[in-house]
Amino acid sequence: MSKMMPYMTDEELNSYLNEFSELGFDDLPSWLQTELKARQLVVTKREPTELEMWETNSDAREHRIMNKELTQQDYVDKYRKGKSLTLIT
Repeated sequence: MSKMMPYMTDEELNSYLNEFSELGFDDLPSWLQTELKARQLVVTKREPTELEMWETNSDAREHRIMNKELTQQDYVDKYRKGKSLTLIT
């Protein structure tokens, strides 16, 4: 038997949501999912940080090198900027 949760303001709900900011909706606790479904809250999209963008580009380049799917920009980087097309392990 579950007990009733006291009413939460939108600000309190947003503070709980910030605690789980790295999780997707399906990974949130069920009570928080229920609260979010019941309310018409506007949740703004979080822009990626500079580090996250760099990691994504680096991972994509590594994937292209490993799978021999190089782009023209990879060759331009190699010949103009001296970037290696081999992985350093």
